[in-house]
Amino acid sequence: MAALWRERYLEQCVEGLLKDVPWLGRTPPISSAVTATLIAKTTQSTPASATHWTARTMAREMSILKALVSRITRADGLKPHRVDSVKVSNDPQFAD
Repeated sequence: MAALWRERYLEQCVEGLLKDVPWLGRTPPISSAVTATLIAKTTQSTPASATHWTARTMAREMSILKALVSRITRADGLKPHRVDSVKVSNDPQFAD
């Protein structure tokens, strides 16, 4: 840390020490285009052999990690495994 301050002082004198250096932060692990594609696939399509996408099947489809798929869907509040409607049974003995 001190070596960085010394280098800034040698390059920019006192003004280099008075202002903060902009930090870039951690780069996102996945691009926004891939995130948008994942969300579009999750909400607008289904896999060929299932009724909804799971994290594992989506990860295989998009060649990314399962944990990353889970993180993206959780951040956007997507729950493809949940159904908005309730099915009523046709069985006459259902209530019993």
